[in-house]
Amino acid sequence: MPRSTRALTSPSRARYSLFAMVGLMLVILATGALAFNRHDIVPTQGLQDGVPNASATPTATPVPTVTPAPTAMPTPTATSTPSPSPSPRPAKTLLPGVAITVTPHGFEPQELTLSTGHFFLTVENRSSQRGLTLMLNSEQGDSIREFTQPEDALDWIDELQLTAGNYTLTTREHPDWVCHITVTQ
Repeated sequence: MPRSTRALTSPSRARYSLFAMVGLMLVILATGALAFNRHDIVPTQGLQDGVPNASATPTATPVPTVTPAPTAMPTPTATSTPSPSPSPRPAKTLLPGVAITVTPHGFEPQELTLSTGHFFLTVENRSSQRGLTLMLNSEQGDSIREFTQPEDALDWIDELQLTAGNYTLTTREHPDWVCHITVTQ
């Protein structure tokens, strides 16, 4: 039997692959369970009969918080201790997200139009080049964000709030790779 075939069929390699797949499945299941159990965010658009609607703009409203009506508190006695009153928590909101992919030929899409406000910007590096430096600049040349991806990371996710205007997303390594971002009122 050739040496290369023997190395691929060894029991230890198969066992390692099996453990790796089981570990990956556990991580995926745990992440799904955490996402499923988040009841504090309710999407208001983007669902049609419980199914995501690709044509809808992703927005959400927070779950309304209900404050109980004041009730008469019993007077404390020597044997009881007053319980601390819960402080109201601010409601959470679901922010929209925008995904841009870096390919071996540049950014996809090359142009993007957004509304003002908070959003998540995700840049997915699928260019097969590691350690890219991403730069988000205003049209006046002001640096908004600059991020160098670690060698072991493929994606960059950041929460942004841009005002109306024109912006460019580029890489230091390939200045000809440009994504033009227009933010409108």
